[in-house]
Amino acid sequence: MRPTSLEEIARWCGGVCSAGTTVSGMCLDSRTAVSGDLFFAVKGQNVDGHSYIESAAKNGASAAVVTEDGSWSIPTVKVADAVRAAAEIAAAYRKTLGSKFCAVTGSVGKTTTKEMIHTVLSAKYNTGKSTKNHNNLLGLSLSLLAQDDSHEAVVLELGMNHFGELSELTAMALPDVAVITNIGTMHIEHLGSREGILKAKLEILEGLASDGIAILNGNEPLLRNAGIDHEICWFGFSDDCHVRGENYRETEIGCEFDAVVYGSRQKVCLPVEGRHNVMNALSALAVGYRYNVPVSEMAEALAEFRNTGMRQNIYKAKGCIIIEDCYNAGPESTAASLSVLASKSGKRIAVLGSMLELGDHSRSEHEKIGHIAAQSADILLTFGDDMAFGAAEAKKLGMEAYAYTDKDELAEMLRHTAKPGDTILFKGSRGMKMEQILEAFLK
Repeated sequence: MRPTSLEEIARWCGGVCSAGTTVSGMCLDSRTAVSGDLFFAVKGQNVDGHSYIESAAKNGASAAVVTEDGSWSIPTVKVADAVRAAAEIAAAYRKTLGSKFCAVTGSVGKTTTKEMIHTVLSAKYNTGKSTKNHNNLLGLSLSLLAQDDSHEAVVLELGMNHFGELSELTAMALPDVAVITNIGTMHIEHLGSREGILKAKLEILEGLASDGIAILNGNEPLLRNAGIDHEICWFGFSDDCHVRGENYRETEIGCEFDAVVYGSRQKVCLPVEGRHNVMNALSALAVGYRYNVPVSEMAEALAEFRNTGMRQNIYKAKGCIIIEDCYNAGPESTAASLSVLASKSGKRIAVLGSMLELGDHSRSEHEKIGHIAAQSADILLTFGDDMAFGAAEAKKLGMEAYAYTDKDELAEMLRHTAKPGDTILFKGSRGMKMEQILEAFLK
């Protein structure tokens, strides 16, 4: 964050400033506070940030945003709502930045796509990005306030699960490029239908600059028929896409394909597998093209791409190939992970956890995954009540499938089942914490 006076911060959020000072960063966790930080004393369900103001000060925080009266050793800005204040401060600060801004949303693949866009833009620009998967109101505030004048381009991830959330986030981000990776079924519990999800995702365009461009999945009929007024760049495998992929093939370390970027053909090698990752890469190439990054330089950058967190991390352990894809899951991303598993030789074991936030569609979507698993794997082990429907469906198709509600029991079964040379996929919603099963298996 550019050094900013506390008085200016107070003006941005309509707060009352107790004394003058300068801040140059933002933090929510007193343990991570550094010199110059503005600490936000947010009240959560279990923790009240006001109890940690002095700890933040001890670690270097220069000031705090508070919602209570009190006597603290650092200056404060008093507001009615600390989370709302953070958003207002971040939105005002964003308007002072002259960087190129790209915003990414979609049902699945947002974080991977954001990382790929950051990778290609970094070939030419000093590029900032959302930290981790900070994509909600408070997370976007953190990400915006982490940028400074050294950043020539910034790529932000915007998430949502209810109508109106993207409207608010895109009004803060004010992108000149907006990417929609896909329209899936994640959050259908709250949005009612895929058409509802489409409507919610299109909110990202409300903050798009009038001369900005929407980079959209050209293989999604709902987007094709959405009647969008902005300039559009379609990406995908269809012949009429402006940025399209051809000749997909798998390699020992990932995959490769031919990218046709507005008529220019370039071979691209990715150190990750699956056609879904090619789609992510195509959207990144489209953003880079918009920002005048040479296609050859983007291809070189993507060849060195490294994903974040627990997203399709493939490695060997206990003589098995492990596909660790535990960060989150929905029907589309689980099907994509199963397609990667299907391409492996030897015995293939799918360890799948329940997919959350599917509402009334939950049983049918889990049964569909069971059907796909029966075609993609040799053994299915499931965790959670909902994915048990998938196991039952797979059994009907003659697959060896077992449903568990205890992680240790599942891990024990896996230890008896898996042999050197097997490939094991771990996939499930974040709330299922599938990495715990993986950790128990590897002990």
